[in-house]
Amino acid sequence: MANNLINIAESESGCELTQESKDYLQQFIDMTSKGFVTSMSMNCAGKLCPYINACPLHAIGSKLPIGKPCPVENSIVVTWITKHLKVLGIDDIEDPVHSFDMDMLYELAGQELIRRRCSVHLSDDPRLVSNQQIAATQQGEPIFADVINPVLDVMERAGRNISKIREALVATREAQVKAGQIATDPSTRAAELREKAMAIANARRQQQEVLKEAEYRLKDE
Repeated sequence: MANNLINIAESESGCELTQESKDYLQQFIDMTSKGFVTSMSMNCAGKLCPYINACPLHAIGSKLPIGKPCPVENSIVVTWITKHLKVLGIDDIEDPVHSFDMDMLYELAGQELIRRRCSVHLSDDPRLVSNQQIAATQQGEPIFADVINPVLDVMERAGRNISKIREALVATREAQVKAGQIATDPSTRAAELREKAMAIANARRQQQEVLKEAEYRLKDE
């Protein structure tokens, strides 16, 4: 895919791309293959960021990478994915054998990122219910009612998605274990049958030798 983009870019521009440009396109394809979470990280807006109060770089007085993907969210995504690799027995994330598991892990990290943003919103505005205008009378008088914070709804949906993904990961491991057991059963049975066949063959061979010895004895007599 990256080569295709490189060919298109070189064809349209009429010149060969620099190695830096080629590496950028390759990185883009690599990130795209990992799902939406790799492009979900917000661009740093400095002190205008709605999550600035939860930014550890801002907390330590570090210079912020304004205009670039948020390194904090990227680091959090990597942490969430990495902590599950050992449990799932994944040593090489690029191995096609683990592609299904990795897709679910990237999806899981994306949902976790959504829930984290919700939690930051709640830390800034912890009100679960607020009194807001929901309508107006014919005379133009406002009608107020208690409204549940919509962030809670988003957070709950992300939580349900996380639970489903985790269940799918567990189901996948159980299916693989079961498949492994099923795969070994025929080989075990084949080995047992082979041993029985060899035992029968040996018994017959011994029986034939006994008969031959008996025949020789009869002839000698």
